[in-house]
Amino acid sequence: MSEMEANILNPLDSMSSIPESNLVKKEMGKEEFLKLLSIQLQHQDPLNPVENSEFIAQLAQFSSLEGITNMSTSMDSMSENITRMNNLNAASLIGKGVKIPGNALELGASGTAPIEYELTKDAARVTVSVFNESGVLMGNYDTGSVNAGKNTFTWNGKDSSGSAAPVGSYTFSVAAVDKDGSPVSAKTLMLSAVEGVVYEGDKPYLMVAGKKVEISSLQEIWGR
Repeated sequence: MSEMEANILNPLDSMSSIPESNLVKKEMGKEEFLKLLSIQLQHQDPLNPVENSEFIAQLAQFSSLEGITNMSTSMDSMSENITRMNNLNAASLIGKGVKIPGNALELGASGTAPIEYELTKDAARVTVSVFNESGVLMGNYDTGSVNAGKNTFTWNGKDSSGSAAPVGSYTFSVAAVDKDGSPVSAKTLMLSAVEGVVYEGDKPYLMVAGKKVEISSLQEIWGR
C-alpha cells in the first residue's frame, strides 16, 4: 500500500507526517472530528477494515469531545445567568440600609447617631473622636473598658462644649488601649443607605455615602 493510500485510509495518522511549521494552530471541534472519522470509514480498506476496538476508541473520543463541548456551553450559560442574578440582587439593595467598613457618620433630626466599631481584643479604654465635614474635631468621647468584638457607641450629637451639632455628615475615629497601655486594633464600621449601583464590566458595585463599595464587604443589610 502506498503512503498516499495509507493517508486516505487513516487521515488522522497522515496529519502526523506533515511538518509542524505547515500546520495551522487551531483547536479541533466536534464537527471536524466527526468529518475526519466519516472520511476514514468511507475510505477504509474492505480487506483490512478498522478494528472494532480502534473504532470504539475513536467514538469514545468523539463522545468525550461532545460532552466537553456541551459542558462548556452549559457553563457559559450558567455564568451569564449568575451575572444577571448578581446584577438584579445588587439593584434590589438600593434604598436599603447596610453596614460596611468605613468611618462616615450621619447626624439626623433625632440629635443622636450610632457609631459602630470592632476590637480585636478587650480594651481597658476606648476613645471615640468625631469630626465635622471640614475635619474640625467636635469632641473626644471616652467609653471606658470595652470587650473584644463589635461594639456600639451612641454619639449624643453634642460638641466638646455641650452645644448641639447641626444635622449633617460627620466622620469618626476610634482609639483603644489594653490594660498595659498597648494599642488595640479597632476597625470602624459605618451605617448608611445604598444610593445606587454602578457596573464595571460584569461586576456591580454599590454606591454608599458617595463611595463605590464591593458587595462582598457588606456585613449587615436591613430594609428601610
